[in-house]
This record gives sequence, C-alpha cells and structure tokens, in this order.
Amino acid sequence: MVGTFLIAAIGYGAAIFFVLSAAINLVELAKAPAEARHRLAAAIACTLNFGIALAFAAVTRWLLGGAL
Repeated sequence: MVGTFLIAAIGYGAAIFFVLSAAINLVELAKAPAEARHRLAAAIACTLNFGIALAFAAVTRWLLGGAL
C-alpha cells in the first residue's frame, strides 16, 4: 500500500515537474525573436520535456496497473 503511493508520488511528481519545465520552455519560445537560435533550443527542450513527462506518466501507470 505504501509502495503504491510512493511509486505514484515519485512517478507522477516527476511527470508534473517535466510538464512545468516544458511550459517554461514554451514561454521562452514565445518570447524569443523569430531568427534567434534560442528559439530552436527552446523548441527542442520543450519537446524533450513533454516526451520525458509522457514517459514518466506511462511507466508509472504501467507499474501501478497491477495495483489498481
């Protein structure tokens, strides 16, 4: 029981962290001028953060699948 809550807290907490990080990068992407290299870096970082968040949520859901 405690392990289930621990896995959920760690997994979904990490997913929330990476979604918020992606949102910050999305704001930076919106602020950057069109010709800046910073715009490309922010777009790549945003995509990677959303992908990592999705992976954490999927793995957590898979791990909890037997417990739910």
